[in-house]
Amino acid sequence: MPLSPSPSPPPDPSSAGGALNVHLAGEQTTSADGTSAQHAASAQKPLDPRETTRKELEKRVRKVIDRFYEIATRAADMPEGSEEALMGKILEAISSLSDLMAIAPSLTLEIPLDVLEYIDVGRNPDLHTLALVRRLANDNQQMLGQSMALGHYRDQLQAALAVNFPELAQYVAADAIPTSQFVGQPS
Repeated sequence: MPLSPSPSPPPDPSSAGGALNVHLAGEQTTSADGTSAQHAASAQKPLDPRETTRKELEKRVRKVIDRFYEIATRAADMPEGSEEALMGKILEAISSLSDLMAIAPSLTLEIPLDVLEYIDVGRNPDLHTLALVRRLANDNQQMLGQSMALGHYRDQLQAALAVNFPELAQYVAADAIPTSQFVGQPS
Protein backbone atom coordinates (compact mmCIF):
# COMPACT_ATOMS: atom_id res chain seq x y z
CA MET A 1 0.00 0.00 0.00
CA PRO A 2 1.37 3.49 -0.81
CA LEU A 3 2.55 5.70 1.98
CA SER A 4 0.21 8.38 3.26
CA PRO A 5 0.91 11.99 2.25
CA SER A 6 -0.15 13.21 5.70
CA PRO A 7 2.56 14.13 8.18
CA SER A 8 1.58 11.27 10.46
CA PRO A 9 4.46 9.62 12.25
CA PRO A 10 5.57 6.34 10.68
CA PRO A 11 4.47 3.12 12.36
CA ASP A 12 6.65 1.81 15.16
CA PRO A 13 8.88 -0.87 13.61
CA SER A 14 9.14 -2.70 16.93
CA SER A 15 5.41 -3.40 17.03
CA ALA A 16 4.04 -6.63 15.65
CA GLY A 17 3.57 -6.62 11.90
CA GLY A 18 4.40 -2.93 11.68
CA ALA A 19 0.99 -2.03 13.12
CA LEU A 20 0.75 1.27 14.91
CA ASN A 21 0.09 0.92 18.64
CA VAL A 22 -2.46 3.45 19.89
CA HIS A 23 -3.27 3.71 23.57
CA LEU A 24 -6.27 5.60 24.85
CA ALA A 25 -6.11 7.91 27.84
CA GLY A 26 -6.31 5.94 31.05
CA GLU A 27 -5.30 2.68 29.35
CA GLN A 28 -2.56 0.87 31.28
CA THR A 29 0.49 -0.33 29.36
CA THR A 30 3.69 -1.85 30.62
CA SER A 31 7.12 -1.37 29.12
CA ALA A 32 9.89 -3.95 28.85
CA ASP A 33 11.40 -2.86 32.18
CA GLY A 34 8.07 -3.42 33.95
CA THR A 35 7.21 0.23 34.57
CA SER A 36 3.79 1.49 33.72
CA ALA A 37 3.52 3.90 30.81
CA GLN A 38 0.64 5.55 32.63
CA HIS A 39 2.90 6.08 35.66
CA ALA A 40 5.62 7.59 33.46
CA ALA A 41 3.09 9.90 31.84
CA SER A 42 1.79 11.05 35.23
CA ALA A 43 5.32 12.08 36.20
CA GLN A 44 5.37 14.50 33.28
CA LYS A 45 3.80 17.96 33.42
CA PRO A 46 0.01 17.75 32.89
CA LEU A 47 -1.19 18.96 29.51
CA ASP A 48 -3.46 21.95 29.08
CA PRO A 49 -6.99 20.71 28.20
CA ARG A 50 -6.95 22.87 25.07
CA GLU A 51 -3.65 21.28 24.01
CA THR A 52 -5.09 17.81 24.59
CA THR A 53 -8.15 18.70 22.50
CA ARG A 54 -5.95 20.17 19.77
CA LYS A 55 -3.83 17.02 19.63
CA GLU A 56 -6.93 14.84 19.48
CA LEU A 57 -8.35 17.00 16.69
CA GLU A 58 -5.07 16.78 14.78
CA LYS A 59 -5.03 12.99 15.17
CA ARG A 60 -8.59 12.68 13.86
CA VAL A 61 -7.97 15.02 10.92
CA ARG A 62 -4.91 12.97 9.96
CA LYS A 63 -7.02 9.83 10.13
CA VAL A 64 -9.60 11.36 7.77
CA ILE A 65 -6.87 12.45 5.36
CA ASP A 66 -5.34 8.98 5.46
CA ARG A 67 -8.73 7.39 4.71
CA PHE A 68 -9.29 9.69 1.72
CA TYR A 69 -5.80 8.93 0.46
CA GLU A 70 -6.50 5.20 0.74
CA ILE A 71 -9.73 5.67 -1.22
CA ALA A 72 -7.90 7.62 -3.93
CA THR A 73 -5.17 5.00 -4.30
CA ARG A 74 -7.67 2.13 -4.38
CA ALA A 75 -9.86 3.89 -6.92
CA ALA A 76 -6.85 4.72 -9.12
CA ASP A 77 -5.76 1.11 -9.56
CA MET A 78 -8.92 -0.82 -8.75
CA PRO A 79 -9.11 -4.25 -10.38
CA GLU A 80 -12.47 -5.63 -11.45
CA GLY A 81 -14.50 -7.13 -8.64
CA SER A 82 -12.90 -5.13 -5.83
CA GLU A 83 -15.73 -2.64 -5.51
CA GLU A 84 -16.62 -4.06 -2.10
CA ALA A 85 -13.11 -3.31 -0.78
CA LEU A 86 -13.45 0.25 -2.04
CA MET A 87 -16.88 0.50 -0.43
CA GLY A 88 -15.31 -0.68 2.85
CA LYS A 89 -12.73 2.11 2.62
CA ILE A 90 -15.50 4.62 1.93
CA LEU A 91 -17.38 3.42 5.01
CA GLU A 92 -14.16 3.74 7.06
CA ALA A 93 -13.81 7.32 5.79
CA ILE A 94 -17.40 8.07 6.79
CA SER A 95 -16.69 6.62 10.23
CA SER A 96 -13.56 8.76 10.52
CA LEU A 97 -15.56 11.84 9.55
CA SER A 98 -18.18 11.07 12.20
CA ASP A 99 -15.35 10.68 14.76
CA LEU A 100 -14.09 14.08 13.68
CA MET A 101 -17.56 15.60 14.05
CA ALA A 102 -17.86 14.10 17.54
CA ILE A 103 -15.03 16.29 18.81
CA ALA A 104 -16.65 19.51 17.50
CA PRO A 105 -18.59 20.37 20.71
CA SER A 106 -15.38 20.39 22.76
CA LEU A 107 -13.57 22.81 20.42
CA THR A 108 -13.26 26.45 21.37
CA LEU A 109 -11.16 27.82 18.56
CA GLU A 110 -11.22 31.56 18.08
CA ILE A 111 -10.25 32.49 14.55
CA PRO A 112 -10.31 36.19 13.63
CA LEU A 113 -12.75 37.04 10.85
CA ASP A 114 -9.93 38.73 8.95
CA VAL A 115 -8.13 35.38 8.69
CA LEU A 116 -11.27 33.69 7.37
CA GLU A 117 -11.69 36.46 4.81
CA TYR A 118 -8.08 35.94 3.67
CA ILE A 119 -8.82 32.25 3.20
CA ASP A 120 -12.11 32.96 1.39
CA VAL A 121 -10.37 35.07 -1.25
CA GLY A 122 -7.60 32.50 -1.67
CA ARG A 123 -4.85 34.32 0.21
CA ASN A 124 -2.44 32.79 2.67
CA PRO A 125 -3.58 33.43 6.29
CA ASP A 126 0.07 33.93 7.24
CA LEU A 127 -0.14 37.21 5.31
CA HIS A 128 -2.67 38.40 7.89
CA THR A 129 -0.25 37.57 10.68
CA LEU A 130 2.57 39.33 8.86
CA ALA A 131 0.45 42.45 8.31
CA LEU A 132 -0.63 42.43 11.95
CA VAL A 133 2.95 42.13 13.21
CA ARG A 134 4.09 44.94 10.92
CA ARG A 135 1.24 47.18 12.04
CA LEU A 136 2.01 46.46 15.71
CA ALA A 137 5.71 47.18 15.17
CA ASN A 138 4.85 50.50 13.50
CA ASP A 139 2.44 51.42 16.30
CA ASN A 140 5.06 50.44 18.87
CA GLN A 141 7.69 52.61 17.19
CA GLN A 142 5.25 55.53 17.02
CA MET A 143 4.37 55.21 20.72
CA LEU A 144 8.06 54.97 21.62
CA GLY A 145 8.76 58.14 19.63
CA GLN A 146 5.90 59.99 21.32
CA SER A 147 7.01 58.81 24.75
CA MET A 148 10.60 59.84 24.10
CA ALA A 149 9.48 63.26 22.78
CA LEU A 150 7.30 63.87 25.84
CA GLY A 151 10.14 62.78 28.13
CA HIS A 152 12.54 65.14 26.37
CA TYR A 153 9.99 67.97 26.64
CA ARG A 154 9.55 67.24 30.35
CA ASP A 155 13.32 67.33 30.91
CA GLN A 156 13.57 70.68 29.09
CA LEU A 157 10.60 72.07 31.04
CA GLN A 158 12.13 71.02 34.36
CA ALA A 159 15.46 72.61 33.41
CA ALA A 160 13.71 75.84 32.38
CA LEU A 161 11.67 75.88 35.61
CA ALA A 162 14.83 75.45 37.68
CA VAL A 163 16.50 78.39 35.89
CA ASN A 164 13.52 80.77 35.81
CA PHE A 165 12.00 79.91 39.20
CA PRO A 166 14.92 79.15 41.56
CA GLU A 167 12.55 78.97 44.55
CA LEU A 168 10.95 75.86 42.93
CA ALA A 169 14.31 74.20 42.24
CA GLN A 170 14.04 71.81 45.19
CA TYR A 171 10.61 70.60 44.01
CA VAL A 172 11.72 70.27 40.41
CA ALA A 173 14.90 68.43 41.46
CA ALA A 174 12.87 65.95 43.54
CA ASP A 175 10.82 65.06 40.48
CA ALA A 176 13.69 65.30 37.98
CA ILE A 177 13.85 61.71 36.81
CA PRO A 178 15.15 61.81 33.23
CA THR A 179 12.27 60.13 31.41
CA SER A 180 13.83 60.58 27.98
CA GLN A 181 16.41 57.89 28.72
CA PHE A 182 15.14 54.39 28.02
CA VAL A 183 16.91 51.10 28.39
CA GLY A 184 18.69 50.27 25.16
CA GLN A 185 18.22 53.78 23.75
CA PRO A 186 21.16 56.14 23.17
CA SER A 187 21.33 59.05 25.65
